[in-house]
Amino acid sequence: MKRAATSRMAGAVLRREGRVLLCLRSRHRVSYPGVWDIPGGHLNQGESPEQALLTELEEELGINARIPAGGAWVTLREHGSELSVFVIDQWLGEPLNCAVHEHEEIRWVSLAELSHLNLAHPSYVELLTRAMNADLGESTLNSLEK
Repeated sequence: MKRAATSRMAGAVLRREGRVLLCLRSRHRVSYPGVWDIPGGHLNQGESPEQALLTELEEELGINARIPAGGAWVTLREHGSELSVFVIDQWLGEPLNCAVHEHEEIRWVSLAELSHLNLAHPSYVELLTRAMNADLGESTLNSLEK
């Protein structure tokens, strides 16, 4: 039996002053319309998660991020999809909604607000809580099967 190709994506948990930056996906998007998600996107052929994330953050938010060394903080795998998540504390520029065709809004959100939002995936409350409390000095490549 032939195995379906994996859809590979990279996403960022941008942290600032006890908040995380989330993007409200456009209601007109084919996948996950009208939900709050972390910034990021799909990897192009031959592109690393780090390369893809740098490009996506520049295009979507207008920032130049410093991607931590050592690979993704966590990799989520589910139903033929793979999401490499990076926790990011340093970038140049102020995040703006530069991709209004993709996102209706961007917002800094506290952990207390997460449970009140329609998130792209049910695991995001736990994921973002862990990311907000993570010590980047302990960043290693982790894998979670969901």
